[in-house]
Amino acid sequence: MKKLMMCVVMLVLGFVLILGTANETKAASAEVVKMDGAQVVNGRTLVPLRSVFEELGANVIWNQQQKTVTITHGAKKIMLKIDSNQVNVNGQPQTIDVAPTIIGGRTYVPLRFISETIGAVVKWEPASKTAIVVYNGKEIHIKTYRSFLRDTSKTYTFSHYEGISVLDFFETKNNRDYWNTTFTYDETTVGTIYYRETANGLYMGTKWNDGKYSESVELKYPITVGSSWVNYNPEGYGYSRSTITSTNKTFRMLGETYANTVEVKVVSSTGYSYLAYLMPGAGLVGVLNVNGECGEQCTVLREIK
Repeated sequence: MKKLMMCVVMLVLGFVLILGTANETKAASAEVVKMDGAQVVNGRTLVPLRSVFEELGANVIWNQQQKTVTITHGAKKIMLKIDSNQVNVNGQPQTIDVAPTIIGGRTYVPLRFISETIGAVVKWEPASKTAIVVYNGKEIHIKTYRSFLRDTSKTYTFSHYEGISVLDFFETKNNRDYWNTTFTYDETTVGTIYYRETANGLYMGTKWNDGKYSESVELKYPITVGSSWVNYNPEGYGYSRSTITSTNKTFRMLGETYANTVEVKVVSSTGYSYLAYLMPGAGLVGVLNVNGECGEQCTVLREIK
């Protein structure tokens, strides 16, 4: 009897090991695609529409005039409108709790609703803040971060103070990748500025009418107090070291107030230093000297419209 029981136990253990090996083989064979850019809005995860759902085999159509998105996947047809909680699935109206939106020129849509509508499974890894979509032997891992990109449909107006003079300038999106920056002071200088964002950070590039070009890291991700990085001057004029000194700073200047900004201390090898303040959805909102004062030079975001 004892030998019979031992045989049964060994058979069960053998079956478990075989099943476990099969499951591991199945998991290992799944295609994994990694990307970044997920945003959390009102407790719901939004993801870049085209990059995620075209990866799942969906057809995505954007209507610029009506600001609508149509997603077709197999027998499912989902129609959404930017900033609207009303959606249409196969001709049937539904209401979702978070509306699609545009962040930094990219269309973001609610991940769980659309994924589950087309039959995918959505998981969430809180430790890495990663959303995982599982569908038809493929896993898409979408890492979440707060976007500091600007709204490309808006115009950002700044004031720059130098001594007793005030220099006003504005930056506005003029095509898919670049911003026009116009300075109104003693003379008008027109240049192009672009912003790009990855899971590693926020980058800004500039090119002026003198043909000079440069790109720098404005903010390094993940955002952690003490995190530091170096930008080198492309013309060989030394370098600057940036360090995150606060992630919840209130910036005030010339009557403007911005709460919950990220404060970055920038120290140049030439001896010039300043504090930069950045805010999710707006990027740079102000600059002060290292004492937190306007001093000889300072900049503040005046208006977004």
